Amino acid sequence: MHITDFKMDFTDKITLNWINNDPYMTVIFNALSIGLPVGERMFMIAIKEHLPKITNANLRQQCSIFINQEMNHATMHKAYNKAFCQYNQLSLESLEKPFRDAFEQLAKTNTAQFRLATTVAIEHLTAITSHMYLEYLREQYKMPPELKQFWSWHCQEELDHRAVAFDVYMQIYSDRAYLNQIFEQTTKDILNLYKLTAFAIIVRSRANIKLFRNWLEHETLLTHKNGIYQYFQESFANFKSESFHPTSYFGSLKLNFS
Repeated sequence: MHITDFKMDFTDKITLNWINNDPYMTVIFNALSIGLPVGERMFMIAIKEHLPKITNANLRQQCSIFINQEMNHATMHKAYNKAFCQYNQLSLESLEKPFRDAFEQLAKTNTAQFRLATTVAIEHLTAITSHMYLEYLREQYKMPPELKQFWSWHCQEELDHRAVAFDVYMQIYSDRAYLNQIFEQTTKDILNLYKLTAFAIIVRSRANIKLFRNWLEHETLLTHKNGIYQYFQESFANFKSESFHPTSYFGSLKLNFS
């Protein structure tokens, strides 16, 4: 793990179809970015509040790198979101509000274990998406060089620190049953939140709402390209295995979208 001093001014236009001229695949990543600045801050809080309980020196060092990487991600995605919304005449404040409300509620009313378990769950979902981007989308789809570089940086660092929150949770709590329960609920909640955000982007940008609604109703958020649904399903199922660990899992996983 290492910290990269990554900076970008986003001179390329962040359009509604910058991934291969495909508005539906593109909206997944634009919606994903909207929630990241708020989410990354919550992940940092979840790790920081457990630092006094971490006895392993190597894991403490990894936590420090994790926090710095997430801080950089939050800063850069804030800039990305601002450029995206300005170009497409969207209200960033209104798009961010559901995420702010959800994560503020999480920070105020739940336990430290719940916040860390939620962080583990979302980190796994982010790692799944990052692996999909790096192994498939980046190679198969046309996209502006600047945006390709930006998402490659972010996704690589997500895979870089994919095991940190999991390792902290297992060292301190070791409760897999509770973690699996939170993972299941968090997966439903976060996917619904991102579906709503994607729909809001489509509606407010006056794109073809009917086509997009049909896309959502047929669950093509995950099945838009052959093999993606199966990939996500396998990734969800493997998380619940007693032998699961993020490092070994993503080290061996190969995508097959043929």
